[in-house]
Amino acid sequence: MNDVINPALILAHARAWIGTPFVPQGDLRGAGADCIGLIRGLWCELTGQHVPAPPWRSDWAMGAAEPILAGLRAHLVAIPLSGVQPGHIITYRVGRKRAAHVAVKTETGSIHAWETCGVTETQNFGREITSAWALTCAPGFETGPRALTAADCLAVIYPDASGPYAEISTLLDGTPLARTGHFRCTRAALAALNPIYENIETVE
Repeated sequence: MNDVINPALILAHARAWIGTPFVPQGDLRGAGADCIGLIRGLWCELTGQHVPAPPWRSDWAMGAAEPILAGLRAHLVAIPLSGVQPGHIITYRVGRKRAAHVAVKTETGSIHAWETCGVTETQNFGREITSAWALTCAPGFETGPRALTAADCLAVIYPDASGPYAEISTLLDGTPLARTGHFRCTRAALAALNPIYENIETVE
């Protein structure tokens, strides 16, 4: 099994999504996302892999528990609730369903996509957390140090026939942490990475 993505990176990227409008089945930062799309978008930003959107359900609060859990089991690693940290993916109970909403845990609440306000950071969301998950790294990447912040990282943008992409590593020893998906151009890559990383380089 691959290592899991460092929770600090997930949290840093999730905060860059705040303000993204709510769009059913969306998964693009700044353009639109639902709660599952936020997680799918973060997965793409940190592994370069895109997970297709599941069928949209208008009755999500009543019947979404099993589809959500099935998707999480297929792509993420379950962790015990006792080990939940900021940056882990969590599910919430809504009504009688044990997993009808997905979010990113923060220090005092969560970042999630809500129909009335889009992607937002909520303090003490007030719902029961029912499961917790970690995103797996792309092959060749590692979790890195436990005490990590985005300021400890270097993002290097590389050219590619499909469009530039970035690799994230630690400044201290170059430990490879994450790989983004492709961007339209270097300017788009810089626009996406600047809100998250202080240290960015480009390779021509």
